[in-house]
Amino acid sequence: FSSSLWIGGKTVDDELHFAGERYCQVGSDFWPGPLRADGNAATGSVNAGQWLRTWKISREEINNHLAYYDDPAYTMPEAIESWPAHGNPLLNQDEFIAPFVDVDQDLEYHPERGDYPFIKGDVTVFFVYNDQLLHTESQALPMGIEIHCMAWALKDTRGDSPYNSTIFYSYKIFNKSTTDYFDTYLGIFTDLDLGYAWDDYIGCHVGNGNFYVYNGVPIDGIGEPVSFGEHIPSQSVC
Repeated sequence: FSSSLWIGGKTVDDELHFAGERYCQVGSDFWPGPLRADGNAATGSVNAGQWLRTWKISREEINNHLAYYDDPAYTMPEAIESWPAHGNPLLNQDEFIAPFVDVDQDLEYHPERGDYPFIKGDVTVFFVYNDQLLHTESQALPMGIEIHCMAWALKDTRGDSPYNSTIFYSYKIFNKSTTDYFDTYLGIFTDLDLGYAWDDYIGCHVGNGNFYVYNGVPIDGIGEPVSFGEHIPSQSVC
């Protein structure tokens, strides 16, 4: 139902800085877009409107792009064309943001010349956000971090594999502040609703390093509009 990165650390003066959201019902700790590259992130996500989105690209789209990018009849997918490879130099953002394959090695993203996004798996969703503005969810002090997230999935053609029902998350976290943090911890807040939410149980497997949700009764959500009925799966976070 909901999942969010949580991160917190202390300064040399033992002052706690933290960023973490649950449902954004009472506020937000994270904001769209990259921060400034010069360490002065006080302006937060200037021009964040263009970053209030995700970029979803499939391996099939990239293969098709490689085959036809120079064909006049080819229509480039919007996500490949607008892939946020570079920050805005006028806002002093980092030169390189989203990873890409630089075919002509000119250090610039030109999909019309055959460059293409670097993705993981068979389908990738990429987005960028930060915690620099006022934390109205946690009421904690900002850390001044910029986060690049790549969520991805793959299709295992060998058969009925758990990989086919797994979503992977890859995070890159950049400290854009002038503060060094110590005793820093990172975790994932996750609200796992398995169909009908009010009959779920939670468990953990210490050896495997995961926690999971399972149904507490033999039939999920009798009479409820959202339920699995008698065919109940489980869900795990590693």
